[in-house]
Amino acid sequence: MSEIIQYILGISPSILLPIVIIIMSLFMKMKVKDALISGVTLAIAFTSISLVIGFMFDTISPVALRFVEYTNIKLDVIDLGFSHMVTISFAWPFALIMFPLQIGINLIMIHFDQTNILNVDIFNIWTKVFTAAIVSVISGSVIFGFIAAIIQILIELKVAEKIRPRIDDITGMESTTTTHVAILQCLIMYPINKFLDMIPFIKNTELDIEHLKNKIGVFGEDSVMGFIIGMILSIFSGYSILESIEISVKLAATLVLLPIIAGMFVKALNPVSEVAKTFMESRYKHKDIVIGLDWPILGSAGELWIVSVLLIPITLILALIFSKLGFSSILPLPGIVNPMIVVPALIVANRNLLKMLILGTIITPIYLMVSTSIAPSITELSKSIGGIGNNGQLISYYAFESPYFRWAMIKFFEFKVYGIIAFVIAISLFLYFYKTFDHNQK
Repeated sequence: MSEIIQYILGISPSILLPIVIIIMSLFMKMKVKDALISGVTLAIAFTSISLVIGFMFDTISPVALRFVEYTNIKLDVIDLGFSHMVTISFAWPFALIMFPLQIGINLIMIHFDQTNILNVDIFNIWTKVFTAAIVSVISGSVIFGFIAAIIQILIELKVAEKIRPRIDDITGMESTTTTHVAILQCLIMYPINKFLDMIPFIKNTELDIEHLKNKIGVFGEDSVMGFIIGMILSIFSGYSILESIEISVKLAATLVLLPIIAGMFVKALNPVSEVAKTFMESRYKHKDIVIGLDWPILGSAGELWIVSVLLIPITLILALIFSKLGFSSILPLPGIVNPMIVVPALIVANRNLLKMLILGTIITPIYLMVSTSIAPSITELSKSIGGIGNNGQLISYYAFESPYFRWAMIKFFEFKVYGIIAFVIAISLFLYFYKTFDHNQK
């Protein structure tokens, strides 16, 4: 049985989630033809967005590396990126327990009216496994690891409830939300966004992509903005004019393609959401059931990709500054294009490019410091399952989603005084967000 589950977990998420969606759709009495079309379209969407993001990384990574080399600053923690962390997580001996645990908690909460979110994002259970594994390494207790994971499961569902209307507005998909762990950053971004609204210039600036196009014409187009950003990055990294043009065209292409591809998620999932809503309401007549999905459903918002690219030079500069100050020592190459920091900013700032960029800039140092702080634990975890990290080299994961909240939990279960304080602050931020977040607020 364990081998069968491990085989299933080895399936690419671009295939695994569509299979889950097809099975779920058929169970809910969707026509076979429609279920297959939705599943295949979803698989194409996942595969396409992975290819384009990979293409973006392959374009930007050499530029970022050359930029860092010019500074002669040593960043000695290696960022192995998302794929290796998934491998480490699923190799943890207790990983398989997390699947029935999350599904069971979710169904119990729905049954007892504690949530209306049905989380079908099976693949990203790995983020709960990762949290549990790190906590268990630091605290020496597997039980504490699972308690931390349960806290993450519960708060993901409750935050997903609150942001659901905003997700509807951004994606045009009814009865859907995202349950990805990245949304926990809304808790810390929300009060910062409220502060930004106290500054008249920022509050009164309507700066989503449509307004930008109206203000600056062709320079607001995704393609032109991507080209300009690519030229600036390339030239400052020492590339020739011809090389810079080639890099810029590639980057512009990704910014044009990503929103188009992301629109396929809407096409694939809208019919599934409607069937799921009808099915669940037939059994829970008083419940407005909402389907929880992965973050790419937000990918049709061009603002997400524009800010992700704008944050690349900002991230590199902050990595160098924080290295000089002794607060960070990671070179965030695999995570240099980091939508995880922009997804919650998109939600909280309601597509406002200026506020999204400010929020991303403020939160980036947390990513740098937390990924450096947890490097010894990730290295130890990797060693324990026979992975990388046996030669004294520290490894980490820069794009450690929702770094403040998860770091606070980790340190809480290490029973550090500052960890307990940080966790109390995190829970307070959650309560404030849950009670006051208004999706109609600009």
